[in-house]
Amino acid sequence: LDSLIESKVSKTEIEIIVVNDNSDDDTLRIILNYIQEYSYIHLKNHEYNQGVHEARNSGMDQAKGKWICFIDGDDYLLYDELDFIVRFLLVNSTKSSLVYFPYETSDSHEKTGCVTEGTYSIGQVFGESIFRPVKGCLPLVERRLIQNNMIKWYFTNMDSLFYRECIFKSEDKTLLFIDHVVGIYDRSTENSLSKMRSDFKHIAKYSNKKFYCYLKYY
Repeated sequence: LDSLIESKVSKTEIEIIVVNDNSDDDTLRIILNYIQEYSYIHLKNHEYNQGVHEARNSGMDQAKGKWICFIDGDDYLLYDELDFIVRFLLVNSTKSSLVYFPYETSDSHEKTGCVTEGTYSIGQVFGESIFRPVKGCLPLVERRLIQNNMIKWYFTNMDSLFYRECIFKSEDKTLLFIDHVVGIYDRSTENSLSKMRSDFKHIAKYSNKKFYCYLKYY
C-alpha cells in the first residue's frame, strides 16, 4: 500500500480496493487506519474466508476504473512506477485489452514475464514459450472486457486461466507486453502463493479442482 501511496500519480486517477478475506491477523485494523487518511482507499470486508479467487472477484465487482490490476501481499511497486503505468495507458492507444509489465524477483533479481516486448497472440500465450522462467508479472485488464463477458476467477491459483479467458474474449485476442520493470516480486514471503504452489500437499489439494475448471473452460 505504501508503494502505491508514495507515487506522485494524481490520486484522482486511481482507486485502491483492499479486500479483507476475514483475516485472523491485524489486517483489518491496519486497513481502517489507511482509510481514515486516504479517501481513495476502499475496503471490502468478507464475513467469512472465501479464498483468493473470491477476494479478487469482490474487488472487481467494486471497481469503477477503466483498468484493473491485482497486487498481492508479496508484490510492491517501485517508486513512481504507478505513475509510469498510468501515463502509459493515457498516452498510448492500444488495441490490446491486456497490458503486461514485468517485475523483478527479490532473491535472484530476475526479470519476469514475457521474453521480449511486443504484442502476443492467444496462440503464442497458450504455447507458453514466450515466457521467462518466472512468469509472474503485473497484468492490467480493461474493466469493460471483464464486465461485458462476465469473467470471474474460478479458484485459487488459477491466474493463467483467468488471463487466458480475458485474451480469448477480447476483440483482438492479444496481450501487449511492455518490457519495463514496475515492481518487485517478493519471493521471501513464507506464506506467499508462490511458496504454496511448490508444496506437494497444496498441489494435491487443488489439482483436481484446477483440472475440472480447465475442462469446463475449454
